[in-house]
Amino acid sequence: MVRARSSLGAAVAAVALASGAVVGAAPASAAVAPPGVKVTLKDGHVRLAPDTLRPGLYRFAVEVPGGAPDGLQLVRPRAGYSAAEFARDSDLVSSGTPTQARRAQRRLDANARMWGGLVVDGPATENFWQSLPAGRVFLVSQRRPREVRVVRVTGERRRTSVPGANAVIDVADGALTTTATALPTSGTVLVRNTGTETHVAGLAKLAPGKTIDDVRAYFTNIFGDPSNPDAPAPEDPFDNSEYGAAALFLDPGTREWLHYDLSAGSYALICYQLELETFEFHLVDGEMAAVTIG
Repeated sequence: MVRARSSLGAAVAAVALASGAVVGAAPASAAVAPPGVKVTLKDGHVRLAPDTLRPGLYRFAVEVPGGAPDGLQLVRPRAGYSAAEFARDSDLVSSGTPTQARRAQRRLDANARMWGGLVVDGPATENFWQSLPAGRVFLVSQRRPREVRVVRVTGERRRTSVPGANAVIDVADGALTTTATALPTSGTVLVRNTGTETHVAGLAKLAPGKTIDDVRAYFTNIFGDPSNPDAPAPEDPFDNSEYGAAALFLDPGTREWLHYDLSAGSYALICYQLELETFEFHLVDGEMAAVTIG
């Protein structure tokens, strides 16, 4: 579980990774439930239905039919920045030389804003809600060949209500807070990036007897101890029979609603974002919290 989660999180971080407001439903006379968009990710390709969208809030049902994890990113490109350029720069960040990767990362930072998305531990379908602005939006798979699907969002903005939430989770630079540390087994959470950096927030089930202190110790040494290369690998603190809730991509100032269905137990809310310069995960610096489900 953690191997797939951490490796995919690192790939997402390499690309540069997706969206505060008051939670609650708008009056029925003013808005309706957001329409659904079905997205299927298979072998790096993105299938979308419908493929013509208006500005407004949507519920994305992201299906990964295969057994390996995949992720969907929504990206807002600057005018003139093409899907081919985004795909090129994304590949260079993860597989180019150090110089190529730095230059590609600068181009991504200047020309693309990550606008939401999540990781799916297939085969499964995960649901999240996200607002789409007018203009072009890229839908990007995290698996190679990492297809970049271009969607044009035009027309009159839809008036839709936001989902109710069982908790509001704020991820800042060096901190993660939640309005509720006890949640039902099925519900919705609103996750907001209130910091200045990109964050990748997820909810992972802990193995019996493990705590978030064990999670911190695990991720602190997940790449090994450079001062002691013969030291044993840290013990995995997660329940490997379950993945937990999908991890969300959050750019600064963005927010997303996530639906989850989980078994009862102890969980850790954590930020998986990896800083490539230091090879440290954000959760090590305090972006984590303990949560009980059920």
